[in-house]
Amino acid sequence: MPTKRRRQIGAIPYKMGGDGRPRVLLITSRNTRRWIVPKGWPLSAGRRHTAASEAYEEAGVTGKVGKKPLGTINYLKRVGDPKSKCRLTLFPLHVKKRNSHWPERKERRVKWFGVKAARKKCAHKELGRLISELTDTMPD
Repeated sequence: MPTKRRRQIGAIPYKMGGDGRPRVLLITSRNTRRWIVPKGWPLSAGRRHTAASEAYEEAGVTGKVGKKPLGTINYLKRVGDPKSKCRLTLFPLHVKKRNSHWPERKERRVKWFGVKAARKKCAHKELGRLISELTDTMPD
């Protein structure tokens, strides 16, 4: 019997740098310290609300979530035994504010990267592909 994929929702936080090029905010995972994006289990308030909530809790940023997802990736969640198969839907989040205090600030590193550097740093190849496509799908 095939294992059902668990759904997660996430955000790719971005802003425009002083050079007019987009910058992407990556965070480290709690356990493996790999570079990822904020994500979590769906909330009843909806997918866009979940993306915004996870971005605040895990990265301390707030802003405008895009109306349409950038895409979806499949991955193995590295927590637990056995590993969970997950399907992650990612939304762009145009960062308007970075807070100095947020719930997981002591548990993760947070860093801005150019799109090319973010693609190379992130732990999942498909996530890197979506980050690369960010400039083509940025909401106004």
